[in-house]
Amino acid sequence: MSRRTKVETMGLGVTVGQVIDRLAALEVVDAPEAVSRLRYGTPDDDLGYFGHDTATAVVELLTAIGVAVSVHCSDLEVGSAYEGLARDVTACTGGAVAVTDVELDYRDGRDGLLRFRRNGEPCEWEVDHEDLEYCDLSTITERFGEFDPPDARRWSLVTNREIHDRYFILAEPEALAAIAREYGLDLLGYD
Repeated sequence: MSRRTKVETMGLGVTVGQVIDRLAALEVVDAPEAVSRLRYGTPDDDLGYFGHDTATAVVELLTAIGVAVSVHCSDLEVGSAYEGLARDVTACTGGAVAVTDVELDYRDGRDGLLRFRRNGEPCEWEVDHEDLEYCDLSTITERFGEFDPPDARRWSLVTNREIHDRYFILAEPEALAAIAREYGLDLLGYD
């Protein structure tokens, strides 16, 4: 049995609460706090409530409980998308990495500078937008590790083909490895 088939079979009938309990055992979340963050769904819902396959559902659940952030790939107003990402990173890290004062300064119609403060320090990324409805996913992906908090947690990029948006999960490396193994996620870490 392939890894993908085995993971999908294990995911059938798993509840949201069971996944949250496993994340709590891995010390990724506090279970009662994670449950309180659910804006939709309940711990008794089947994991399928969050997606059509195990990997997608787990990533959506992780985002819903504040363990992951997503960068949507289309149909966005670029400036507000970067501001939303800054808010999500700050919330996901519990303020350990505060990203504020986001400003997009276009040099021409597409290229520009993304300026922000990371824990009060000014930062600047060169960005290139192929279309003004799309964030510069290449730059975000290359530089996301700059948002690692000062503790042992690290961001990891979800690279599963069937998951179209970019998702970054925040946890300690051992927990990331367990999440990847148990829920069929392909992860790329940042050093």
